[in-house]
Amino acid sequence: MAYSLEARSPFLDPEVMEFAASLPDDFKVRGTQKKVFLREALRGWIPDDVLDRPKMGFGVPLGQWFREDLREWSHEILLDPSTLRRGYFRPEHVRGMLDRHARGVDDASPRIWALLVFELWHREFVDAAAPRAEPAMA
Repeated sequence: MAYSLEARSPFLDPEVMEFAASLPDDFKVRGTQKKVFLREALRGWIPDDVLDRPKMGFGVPLGQWFREDLREWSHEILLDPSTLRRGYFRPEHVRGMLDRHARGVDDASPRIWALLVFELWHREFVDAAAPRAEPAMA
């Protein structure tokens, strides 16, 4: 939740939280249906098809971003010599995947995203934690 889209701030009001906590369990959950009281309170104000639909994620256009705005950045990160020296990724495979994606031949956005997240995580937590070599004393 630290970096995702959230629109729950009215439900974080202390009085609203206290009220929700005071409700009996069957007002909150009934079988597999959750937020029973809230849904029923909003019926007539919000269309039933909205209230009764399954939970939906919030998609982002990664495919387009990796072809346009984030193309250069993703190439720089994934084809950086330090990235490739680690030996986790096969350079020819990464280059081919990025090229096919950029040309629109393949939607490799989930794989590109996974590799980027892994590489950036590695830089942040593994590389940063590695002991630095002390300069030689003369």
